[in-house]
Amino acid sequence: MPLDTTDRRILNLLQEDGRMTNARLAEEVAISPSATLERVRRLERLRVILGYRAIANPETVDCGTSAFVAVSLAAHEKQALEVFESRVREFPEVTACYHVAGGMDFLLKVVVKDIPAYREFVVKRLSRLPNIGHVETSFVLDTVKETTALPIPEPEG
Repeated sequence: MPLDTTDRRILNLLQEDGRMTNARLAEEVAISPSATLERVRRLERLRVILGYRAIANPETVDCGTSAFVAVSLAAHEKQALEVFESRVREFPEVTACYHVAGGMDFLLKVVVKDIPAYREFVVKRLSRLPNIGHVETSFVLDTVKETTALPIPEPEG
């Protein structure tokens, strides 16, 4: 589905502020509020817009320690991958899981209260999953940039 300039502008504005009123959005894209609402609903219906969320401050909700965890599996059959993916989805500490190419099979973003909580997560939960081959952790020292916004380009032409 091709997105025109107005659709892309709407997406960029809503990525910056998902709580923007329809009236303000319409003003920003210079079309009527009813046309704006119709476009937003169409983008939602077509699953171009997947949802809206509040972003919590990790420090204020006892989630001040973040780590990127590279996991290598011992076996790579389809069923082994599916079991790992299914189990990882159950862990609330895992805020993102990517199946990757390269030296490791999966890259997880894990958010916990502190280092002891991370240790408990790894020892009592992650390492007990079947088929775990190797786990390597990189702790986040400081977040320089983090966004959920995609870099939506203007259409060519």
